[in-house]
Amino acid sequence: TTRETRTVPEWISQMATLPQASNLATRILLLTLLFEELKLPCARVVESSGILNVLIKLLEVVQPCLQAAKEQKEVQTPKWITPVLLLIDFYEKTAISSKRRAQMNKYLQANGNNWRWFDDRSGRWCSYSASNN
Repeated sequence: TTRETRTVPEWISQMATLPQASNLATRILLLTLLFEELKLPCARVVESSGILNVLIKLLEVVQPCLQAAKEQKEVQTPKWITPVLLLIDFYEKTAISSKRRAQMNKYLQANGNNWRWFDDRSGRWCSYSASNN
């Protein structure tokens, strides 16, 4: 490794103003917007690509620099931090909900439950479609 000669304000400025920082912010924001619409496919892509580990490592590397900048009152938060945190949050929520859904389906299908609704007009119970059951 080589010794860095840049100061904390220079590091912070580069994290916020370099073209790569802008590209990262835009791409992660796009992935976050896609994640809202296509949760499971996006979660599979995030899982298979390993991008989550890279983003977490990026946050770990940047955190001391941001802390030092905060102490020097030189804080300029990079635009990409918010989309990265949102993406991690969406992924975590999707992972938790898919695990819970799998457990629920395992329990419900084992019991052979068939959900129904009562039709007031005909006075009888009606089954939901197979996709909703």
